[in-house]
Amino acid sequence: MSDIAAAKRMLDTFTSVGADSFVVTKTELEWPGHKKVKWGKTYFLPELQEKLPAMRSTAAIRRPMILDDGQTVLAGENLIIRPISDRVGFIQLDDLKPDQLDRIRPAAFNVHATSSGNYQAWIAVSACETKRRSLRNSCAVCARP
Repeated sequence: MSDIAAAKRMLDTFTSVGADSFVVTKTELEWPGHKKVKWGKTYFLPELQEKLPAMRSTAAIRRPMILDDGQTVLAGENLIIRPISDRVGFIQLDDLKPDQLDRIRPAAFNVHATSSGNYQAWIAVSACETKRRSLRNSCAVCARP
C-alpha cells in the first residue's frame, strides 16, 4: 500500500468515528532545534483527499541547510493532520510503550508504531465536554503507569 493510500485510509477511519474536517499544518524546513509553522488550513475530506498527494510531494523535498555549527543537513517540511469534530473529541496518545498501549488498546480506534518500541494511539470521545483541558486530563489518566 502506498503512503498516500495509507493516509487516505487513515482519514476515512477518522471520518468513520466522527471527524467532520481536518486541520493541516505545514511546518517549514526541519532540522534539529528548528520547526516553524509555514501555514495551516482546515479541509473537508473530499478536498483533502484530492490535495494530499501534492502536499506530500512538496513536503518530501529535501534541501541542504547549513546549521549554526557549520554542519550541512538535508531538511524537509512536515505535514501534521488533525481531525476536528463538533460532536467528538479526539485524543492523541504519543510515545506509548507496549505496556501503556496494552492498557488503552480497548478504547483506541487507531494504533500504529511511530518508531521502534513506541506507538501512537487515537481515542474518540463522544458526548462529553471537548474542551482541551478535559481531553488532556483524560490523556493523563489513560497513559498513567
